[in-house]
Amino acid sequence: MKRAHVFVVGWLVAWGSGAALGGCSASASMSTSPTSLDGKVYAVSADAPEVERSGTSLGDVHVGNEVCAGADLTSVYGGLRVDAFTRFLEEQGIDFEKVNAREDLHYVDVNRNGRVVRLRVATLQTAREAARDLHEAMLEHGQGSWGVHRGNLAVLGPVSDVDDILAFAIEAKLVCWGVLSIAGRDDNFVVPGGYAQL
Repeated sequence: MKRAHVFVVGWLVAWGSGAALGGCSASASMSTSPTSLDGKVYAVSADAPEVERSGTSLGDVHVGNEVCAGADLTSVYGGLRVDAFTRFLEEQGIDFEKVNAREDLHYVDVNRNGRVVRLRVATLQTAREAARDLHEAMLEHGQGSWGVHRGNLAVLGPVSDVDDILAFAIEAKLVCWGVLSIAGRDDNFVVPGGYAQL
């Protein structure tokens, strides 16, 4: 069987495009239309299998260099607080509200065209714990769950379609802030090419 290659090749349409992301909790779904991206998000080879509902095979996704050009991709391993994440969102010009659930758990409600995308931000002791927490949360939520982790922070997003997840994660530059993982049918996949942490 031939292996398909999916490469994220460019910056998405402007943050304020007509595509809307919906959902009010980390378990709600998003609804961005991949067709609104006009082929600028990724190019798929002709032999790509339609594994996911969207046709994008998780094992073949790779973030292109252009997406994170100029971003600080230096690995961080600990000592972060939720403010490191919210400061990043502010730098991207993203409108959001932070809700404090407890000292180590916050919700960041990203405002998008009148809809809210709720991101759960957990602060753990170590980078290893953050990666494990995100992995376990994604397995619990099942296929289509996703998140990013950087240092000791784990950010869980709402369940959605692979194309929608990639669109949102690239628009918000989350792929440049943390390691992007997406849950498939049986396991979680790390999307290479953006921020990396060993």
